[in-house]
Amino acid sequence: MNRLDFIKIDTDGHELDVIIGAVDSITRFRPVIVFEVTIYLLEERGISFSEFEKIFTPLDYTLVDTKWGEELNHVNYQQYVPKGGSIDVAAIPRDACQQ
Repeated sequence: MNRLDFIKIDTDGHELDVIIGAVDSITRFRPVIVFEVTIYLLEERGISFSEFEKIFTPLDYTLVDTKWGEELNHVNYQQYVPKGGSIDVAAIPRDACQQ
């Protein structure tokens, strides 16, 4: 494969596992990635949003709420998640944001 532009992940709380497994491809191809975040599923699995940041920040990605276009981090992301619901987060390479 010589090109990968987009990845959509909706795996009912296993998004972090998929992302970890795809780090080599993400690093090589720098696709835009959309994944679902559901607070209660993160809590059930003992995962914090900062774990997504720990992966994407060194790769120079920005995490953005797909509905509002707001940049997300471990401090503010919960305000965008409806009670009992989920949000889609876009991980966008910073160099793509500047184009």
